[in-house]
Amino acid sequence: MLHVDLFSVYLAVIASGLALSLVWLVVARTFPTLYAARYWFGGALAAGVGSALSLWRGAVDPMVPIVLGNGMILIGSGLGWAGVRELNRRSAPLLIILGITASAVVALSITTVLYDSSHFRIVILSAAQSVLIGWAVVDILDRRTGGRSLGCLIAAGACGVLLLLNAARSVFAVLAVSGELPLATPSPMQAGLVLLVAMFGALVCQFGFLLMTMDRLQAEMVQLAGMDDLTGVANRRRFLSVCEQECIRSIRTGRPFSVMVIDIDRFKAINDGYGHAAGDEFLKLLARTARAHLRGQDLLARLGGDEFSVLMPETSGENATKSANRLVAAIREVTLSRDGATVGSTISVGVAEWTPAVGNDPCVLLELADRALYLTKNGGRDGVTVAPSSPVQVGEPLAA
Repeated sequence: MLHVDLFSVYLAVIASGLALSLVWLVVARTFPTLYAARYWFGGALAAGVGSALSLWRGAVDPMVPIVLGNGMILIGSGLGWAGVRELNRRSAPLLIILGITASAVVALSITTVLYDSSHFRIVILSAAQSVLIGWAVVDILDRRTGGRSLGCLIAAGACGVLLLLNAARSVFAVLAVSGELPLATPSPMQAGLVLLVAMFGALVCQFGFLLMTMDRLQAEMVQLAGMDDLTGVANRRRFLSVCEQECIRSIRTGRPFSVMVIDIDRFKAINDGYGHAAGDEFLKLLARTARAHLRGQDLLARLGGDEFSVLMPETSGENATKSANRLVAAIREVTLSRDGATVGSTISVGVAEWTPAVGNDPCVLLELADRALYLTKNGGRDGVTVAPSSPVQVGEPLAA
């Protein structure tokens, strides 16, 4: 007959909890702004400590392993949920976790001191843990935060195994209390199997969390690679990539989009007269002002130096020109203070609309907008010019 050493199983559970806490501690220290790792570190540590306390059942006062140990296990489950919320950039539900844990601890104390019933304790613990795990599953699978990635599916599946385990334990406990199940207490074999399934579910869930973390870090790296360090807007690489995708979409649908190319007038005078720090501040001011006057779907990018661009999906050249004129007027009104002086400037804008003749080359469209910008500069600056609809060859010299 197969024999399960319950003591060894408990040791394996404790070791896995402590090992996971060490993993998340390293992740938290390596990525200090990844606060979800801190919650998962605390959750794994609390679960490991709770399992260690449960190991002393029968050797010390039952309040320690039953109430304190299970309470720590519930806190571990709750912190796992809090980590998911934090990874999704949502507030951690610490008060809810503490409320559920405190209620379960009180109920466990009653069923230990006043009315000793292991079956009721199983139901209480399973119900409280299932609520925490269930809410975690909802947040894991939230589509708004990419809840269909492999890591999310693995973590949610493992949580589902734990929920099924808790449901089965509760059903057997209720049947035992009602007398419909002749087995009063689980055998060491059954208890060991329950612990092994729980440990397997927890380990797979943590593996899913790790994959979710890798997806988040990879997404942040991609975002940083496409961001201008100074202004926080998109850089030239990201702009060209998105613009190329928009060209392909317009070829497929026939619907146009437009781009602006923006240049700060006499920007060199700001740098020479007030220093490069003032020039950097004006670049940031322009970026903030442009963001405030553009739509949420518009992409603002810094192409380099004092040149910016805007991609406006589903926008005709006429409507883009209206937006550009509003932006020109807005920049004309904003200033910054530098050493008691007021620093301001204007912008020149060139607008170009995608047409089928442009094809899928974003550089052609940028060249059109750049030619329009050149005309604005020659016409006295502080204004907007719309490019002709005919494409040009990239690199063709500008007309004088």
